[in-house]
Amino acid sequence: MTLSQAEQLQLRTVLAHYPELEALIRHLRRSFAVMLAERQGEGLLEWLDAVRRGVSVSSAVAAAPGIRRS
Repeated sequence: MTLSQAEQLQLRTVLAHYPELEALIRHLRRSFAVMLAERQGEGLLEWLDAVRRGVSVSSAVAAAPGIRRS
């Protein structure tokens, strides 16, 4: 998937405000790369669960400013 320039700018802005989200993304990328490089396919379901948990975390992080305003 390729992001447009506007989407790339928006992503950089969000990641600049939420370093914990950027760290989560880096961790998931690294762990996926290791799994592929070491041919650890049996870890895929666990990795997908971690992604789902990460999405829950990132959704909560993204929602935090709106919650704070309320």
